[in-house]
Order: sequence, then structure tokens, then C-alpha cells
Amino acid sequence: MSSIDIVQLLRSDPKRAMDIYGIITKCPVGERTGGRCRLDAQYLNNEVFEVVARPDPNGSDYYFPWARQGYGTVLVPVNVPPDTLVITHGMSGCRHLMYHVEDYVKFVHDARDYYNGEENETLLNCVQTIPFDPKRPPKPHRMPLWIYEAYDPISRPSNYLTSVVARKSDIGDWDLFESYIAR
Repeated sequence: MSSIDIVQLLRSDPKRAMDIYGIITKCPVGERTGGRCRLDAQYLNNEVFEVVARPDPNGSDYYFPWARQGYGTVLVPVNVPPDTLVITHGMSGCRHLMYHVEDYVKFVHDARDYYNGEENETLLNCVQTIPFDPKRPPKPHRMPLWIYEAYDPISRPSNYLTSVVARKSDIGDWDLFESYIAR
């Protein structure tokens, strides 16, 4: 499968993409607010792809960043077309939050429980990712894929990574799909 095809597979059948391949998501780090982007992908090894958000005001997808001390967010209009993808940097112990805010869905990458919502926000979904713990391996249905050269040890020192991809469905809901990677 080519790198371009993996992004298309994430749009058309993200569950299948996550079942067959390991997906590592990368976004700009250190910023607080994300935005529109285009998604580029490259094959790494062992059936693992890296999907990178490249900020682009004309892009059809969205990203929200990881901030070491705090949280990163993005507001996505509720009327974006089906198959729009929203990604964030890989997580290890962080929370992936979704809120309804007027005419938007707000996505939050919360590093360590810094974000508690605001008065006009309604929580839609929360995924608490699992930090690496060699004494407590992932559940069998979440078996990691082993890779060895896909991480920058400074920006991602953990040995366990969860990538979460959100996809807008044909009926307007946002579905979340997870990929678990160990190295």
C-alpha cells in the first residue's frame, strides 16, 4: 500500500486501516491552536505508517497540537463534509476530548488534565490514553505493533504511543479510531 492510499483508506474505512496497519500521527508541537491541514503519509516499517499534518489554510482536514505543559485545541465547523479527518500528535497518558461549542466541534489534546471545559461547551467524547507500563501490557484486542525507528526520543520519550484519528461520518457524527504502537 502506498502512503497516499493510507490517507484515502483512513477516509473511507478507518476501522480497517487501524486494524491492518499501525498509524503514527504527527502534528506541530508547542502551539496551542491547530487548524486546517493536508495529510502526508510515509511508510516506516512493519506495516506502520506515519501520517503528518502539514498546516495549510486550503487543506481539507484538521489538526490540533500537543503542548507539553497544557493543551492544544482546534475548532472544526459542524458542517464540514463527511470523511473529514482530524488528527493530533501521538498520545501516551493524554486525554483526547471533543466538545460541542455553538457551530463547532472543539477537539482538545490535554497533556495532563489541564483542560476542564468552558461554560458554553458540552462534552461529546473523552478518550484517556494509556501511558506505557511494562508491568501492565495492553489488552489483547489492543495488541501493539513493534517498531524501532519511528520516534524522536526528545519529543516522545515514552515507549508506548496511541494515535487517535477522528472521522466525520456520513450521518454527521464523529467516530474515533485508535492505533497502538510499542517500540
